[in-house]
Amino acid sequence: MKTIKQFFLGLILLIGNQGYAQWSNTSTNITSGTVQANQFNIIATGGRGFYLQNSTSANEPFRIALGGNSISGGIMLGREDRMSKIITLWNVGIGTTSPNAKLEVQHSSVRTVEVNPQNQLDVTGNSSITIKEFVPSIEFNDSSSSSRSALAFANNNKFFIGKKTGTKVTESNLFNVDLNSGNVGIGTTTPESNLQIGRSTTRGLIMLGGGKGYSSIGSTRSDGGLILGKNVYARYQDATDNFNGRVGKTASTGFTGIKIGQNGLINFFGKSGNVTADEIANTSQTSRMMIHTNGNVGIGTTTPDEKLAVNGKIHTKEVKVDLVGWPDYVFTKEYNLPTLTEVENHIKTKGHLANIPSAKEVEKAGGIELGSMNKKLLQKVEELTLYTIQQEKKIENSERNNKKLLSIIEKLEERMTNLENNNK
Repeated sequence: MKTIKQFFLGLILLIGNQGYAQWSNTSTNITSGTVQANQFNIIATGGRGFYLQNSTSANEPFRIALGGNSISGGIMLGREDRMSKIITLWNVGIGTTSPNAKLEVQHSSVRTVEVNPQNQLDVTGNSSITIKEFVPSIEFNDSSSSSRSALAFANNNKFFIGKKTGTKVTESNLFNVDLNSGNVGIGTTTPESNLQIGRSTTRGLIMLGGGKGYSSIGSTRSDGGLILGKNVYARYQDATDNFNGRVGKTASTGFTGIKIGQNGLINFFGKSGNVTADEIANTSQTSRMMIHTNGNVGIGTTTPDEKLAVNGKIHTKEVKVDLVGWPDYVFTKEYNLPTLTEVENHIKTKGHLANIPSAKEVEKAGGIELGSMNKKLLQKVEELTLYTIQQEKKIENSERNNKKLLSIIEKLEERMTNLENNNK
């Protein structure tokens, strides 16, 4: 292109001189040396126009055609069999003698770059466009706008969409690709993961449209809360990498959800009746069940003091309690069974059975331990069984004695009867 510019500049200067020179087309006009003229006028009456030709071949490295043949006019450079049109009917061709656009650069019939009649750049085949600049960019703007958008490569190996003011493209957070790490950022110029939407201090949201509404994935909260779907709220991770969140569903008649605390607490909560917007995320809820950080589970209570604490009634078919030390020792010979007199005295003094907690003790302890109480009650049942056996033995012994006494009485009565009869 530099050579072409120099040629046209020389041609203009040559035409602008004050001299005048003319060759006749009736002879060869072979001339050597330098020709100086105030005006240089070439008149060609044939279709081939003005051209320069090597004396030893038919090649024409330069030609100005006037029209009338397949050349169709214009300025061309190159050999006759492979010329490039520079200017022809306002189209410019490089590597082709028949440009079909304002500018067409052709390497072969399948590799071209051209500006089509719609002022669009078409690249076909294995062609490519290389842009070299401090911040190479491709600009987009319309005639009614003074602001320009641009696709650009920054010198820190980033590809981004930005705004161009004057000759400078300003990096923006609209869309960024870090070509070193491969991270993609939307809403941030410094993406820290494969895909990051929004900065750590702002909101980022992906909306998925639908026929009757929308669903969404992303954050509308400054603390990094994650929204899934239209009515599902979840927050999994905060800015300090601590897991702390809620998962649930909100409706006009109430909501239910699960709260996962960063300290390991899991709370199942809910509310009935009317709810306000985002209430599931911003207000306290009624706890239905809680799994505490120490592993305790509370149903109807937020302060479970044992592995399972239930504030309410339990309906079940069976409860199994693992126990050791079942009180069969009551039936051993070594067991010292209190006498009934001792039992009576303890009741009169304490107001309850021995080894059984009193009402005040149960109230103070907040209840009884089912396994321990069952053992104590069984111990009393076994002691009562022994008392019954003892009483049974005493009764049987008394019955035997009574029979003996009855037999003696009967014999005495018989002797008395006999004595009375003999005295008559």
